[in-house]
Amino acid sequence: NSVGDTVVRAAQSWLLSSCQVQVPFIWLEACVQWLQEEAGGAGRLTQQQINKQVYDQWLLTDLRDLDHPVLPEGLSQSQKTVLSGIFCVQIDSVLDISQPAYGQLQKWKGTDCANDEVTAVTQFTQRPWESRPTRMLLLQVTDGVQNMEAMEYQPISALSTSLRPGVKLRLQGDIVCRLGMMLLGPTNVKVLGGEVDDLVDRNNQGRLLCRTLGLPEEEQPQPEDEDPPPAQQDEDFDDIPLDELDSVILQGPGTNHAQNLPQNPTITSPNSNDDFMDEDLEFIEEIEATSSINQPTNLTNTGQNVSSSVSLASPPFTYICLLDKLPNKSGKTEISVKAFIVTLLGKLSSGDGVWKVGATISDGTGYLDVELSDEVLRGLLGFSVAEKAALKRDPTRKRELESGMQRCQEGLVDMCCVMTLCVEQGGAKPVVTKAEQVKEQDLRALEARVKASK
Repeated sequence: NSVGDTVVRAAQSWLLSSCQVQVPFIWLEACVQWLQEEAGGAGRLTQQQINKQVYDQWLLTDLRDLDHPVLPEGLSQSQKTVLSGIFCVQIDSVLDISQPAYGQLQKWKGTDCANDEVTAVTQFTQRPWESRPTRMLLLQVTDGVQNMEAMEYQPISALSTSLRPGVKLRLQGDIVCRLGMMLLGPTNVKVLGGEVDDLVDRNNQGRLLCRTLGLPEEEQPQPEDEDPPPAQQDEDFDDIPLDELDSVILQGPGTNHAQNLPQNPTITSPNSNDDFMDEDLEFIEEIEATSSINQPTNLTNTGQNVSSSVSLASPPFTYICLLDKLPNKSGKTEISVKAFIVTLLGKLSSGDGVWKVGATISDGTGYLDVELSDEVLRGLLGFSVAEKAALKRDPTRKRELESGMQRCQEGLVDMCCVMTLCVEQGGAKPVVTKAEQVKEQDLRALEARVKASK
């Protein structure tokens, strides 16, 4: 009736003007009707009471059920844009990617023993040019139709991993968005409250961390003093369970092209948020500034901009997005990129007498499936496949085998370095033949390149 419509429209107007919340009219109408029935009939609740109770119901509703988009269409596909205005979204999950996931899981399950080993790894791998790691949260957010990731690139006291999945968030101000990722600062968010029962169970911290580590969600982590179970997919490598890396590297399906984005959240090691030197970031920003900030583009366009100043042979390294500039001829080409491991593509194997493992790497401009060479893996493990067989047969050298396993785990976790790639046009995956830390001459070459571009 007209009286009922008036109440619903008044509630809709109040939600929009006072809370910046947009909901479909049909849902709001059903919600008001249900509230009135629960109160004993129409007229039992004042408009103010209805407004408040409708808002409370919205806080507990999965926005996917509303199917009412509020974010600009195509935002998740935009290469770089700035989101301006006020938008109310839902947080599906929160993950701290600045700390090792396995240590967080131990703490969550009450089995944390100060995680001295992980702390030692983090402190040992700190480089002079890298800032001390600070907390960085990765949020999965949605407006009910469009899914995005959001990164805490500046500390936000209102956010924490204790937020209940399904909590509602108000986004405000100017927010830079890159390839489906929002970069959030303290002025950009306001936590509104609420939760979604189904998400609270599905995305609690324990389940989320187990999925990140590739562990069964119902199992406890494998104690360090017990022998790990045999690897089902690689019987020959049952002593080195790289699927249980004490890290935040994900195992999952790989990408097929440099421009494709991985399906899973990009989780990197504690130091890998410094993917480039400050000078290189400045250079990237200048390149991006040459294109309109509000026009969605793709990585191929970024590569075209980069190619005017940087080539595949530019020292000290080039960019993955430029690989489509490779000459269309047979033969192998050697290039260098500064990249980190995003995803392991299966287990480490030792077939044909050589170590092999696939990975997806990224340098911030694109993603690329590669194979880590036997030379690189031997450097991490400290022994060849033949030597590993001898170590397994000698009980007195078991510690040597375990130490190699640990070195390999730590090396893969923290692999953010200059990688030499052997690329064969139209052939198999590029092979990482060398993985070297950034040297002083690399920094000087990078500084010279940035200055030359100005």
